[in-house]
Amino acid sequence: MVVILLKVASFCIWLTIMIVLIIASKSIKESPVNKVKLQIDDDEDIEMFIRGALRKLNEKDRLIIETLPKHRYNYQARLITNRILRKNPSIIIQYPESIITN
Repeated sequence: MVVILLKVASFCIWLTIMIVLIIASKSIKESPVNKVKLQIDDDEDIEMFIRGALRKLNEKDRLIIETLPKHRYNYQARLITNRILRKNPSIIIQYPESIITN
């Protein structure tokens, strides 16, 4: 009988801890992030531009790299950006589509 009461008491304590943790996790607000955009036009200096921008970032900054659509098909540029992305997964790479006008 005592063992059953201890098990029920420990289950109640565990359940209250879980409920408090769930409520506390919902009330945590995420801190705002500053988006820092970097436009890269030159194939030869991609790594230099990215590393320079990474050195200047603060804690709450997020780097967004905008490259020309031609870099998507450039093997060397993709290799460099993939290597940097492996080390810094918080970087975002965007390829803005070119605007077609008549």
